[in-house]
Amino acid sequence: MLYTHEILQLMRGLERDHPQRTVRARDIVKEMQIRHPSGTNSRFSYAIGDMVIRKLIERVGQGLYRIRK
Repeated sequence: MLYTHEILQLMRGLERDHPQRTVRARDIVKEMQIRHPSGTNSRFSYAIGDMVIRKLIERVGQGLYRIRK
């Protein structure tokens, strides 16, 4: 997927700020829009969903994700 590597790097950085090691999807989408202004919310959300299906990250609550260990 186009944004997978970059989203994983972004999540690693954002996880440091959260004690439960979770990241909000909206934080990922917001940061990706800054980095890629031509990208859309749905494109980044789709990338996150695809990463869950491929078991790179896991959903731990509504809008909350963490990198699978």
